[in-house]
Amino acid sequence: MSRARLRVYPPVVYGLGLLIALVGHLLLPLSLPHLWWLRAIGALLIAASMALAAWTAATFTRARTTVHPFHEASTLVTDGPFRFSRNPIYLGFTTATIGVALTAASWWPVFVLPVIGWVMEGIIVWEERMLSRVFGPAYEAFSRRTRRWI
Repeated sequence: MSRARLRVYPPVVYGLGLLIALVGHLLLPLSLPHLWWLRAIGALLIAASMALAAWTAATFTRARTTVHPFHEASTLVTDGPFRFSRNPIYLGFTTATIGVALTAASWWPVFVLPVIGWVMEGIIVWEERMLSRVFGPAYEAFSRRTRRWI
C-alpha cells in the first residue's frame, strides 16, 4: 500500500477558498448589505484573527516546536491560546474568512466555509493522529480537556 499523501497546507486551503469566493462574487454577486458597521465588525474580526495567529506563533516559538502541520512536533503545546482551542490558527483563519465576507459585503466567503471546513477536518484528523502517536497519553488528556475549535 502506498504511503504517499496529498499534503494540503491550511493557508492554501483558506486562500483557495477565498479565491473561489472572489470568482463566485465576480460571476454572480450575492451581496450583503453595504453597512458601515458590518464592515467595521469584519475589520475587527480580521484584526482579532491576526492577533490570534501572532499569539499562537509566539507560543510555538517559545516552546521551540514547529508551526508546520506536516512536521513532527517536538513539544506538546498546551498553554497560550491552546488553553482554549486545539486549533487556534485554524480558528483564526475561519474568523478572518467571516471578516472578509463582512468587509467585502459578500455572501461568497460564507458559502465556501463549509467546503473549507470539510478539507480542514481531514487535515485536523491527520494532525491529531500524529500528535497522539508522538505524545500518547499527554495528548489524549489535552484532547479531553480542550475543544477542537472553541
